[in-house]
Amino acid sequence: MNSYAKALLEVAEAHDMVDEIAFEFDQLNEAMFANKQWLKMMDSPMLSAEEKSMKIDALGLNQHLAAMLKILAESNQMELYDDIYPEWVRMMRSKNNVAHINVYTVEPLNDKQLSALTKKLQPRFKNLTIELHVKVREHLIGGLQIVYQGRSLDNSVARELEELFMTL
Repeated sequence: MNSYAKALLEVAEAHDMVDEIAFEFDQLNEAMFANKQWLKMMDSPMLSAEEKSMKIDALGLNQHLAAMLKILAESNQMELYDDIYPEWVRMMRSKNNVAHINVYTVEPLNDKQLSALTKKLQPRFKNLTIELHVKVREHLIGGLQIVYQGRSLDNSVARELEELFMTL
């Protein structure tokens, strides 16, 4: 068991912030998945501890999640992030049985659409309660982009057009 993930969960529980930190950690992981260079930069001895701390503060994260990142950055152990997040997710699943799913759309979803989407996703998340976090992204042409634990289940029109173009 990863001691950083365990410590973060203990702090989150002690401050009654498990859901808030889980949501932010999922968003952070999505950003890290898209930009692995950031982790490498934060491990660099070329940046002072103060500069690393300022860059982490600029992310606007929950103070406890930010504190864990600062510890990793100050000790040049940011590469451990790739082990911490999956362990955090595993512990959260076993503890809460909740799947936090980020959904990106061109426009907000109404209650009927949210219910239909939850129903469609439920078979993939057996024994888990689905919690959808919907965000509007204008750059999508249409459709949905669904992200769970940093993995994208891309069901957007842009993705379909890209696949169509590749088959031509």
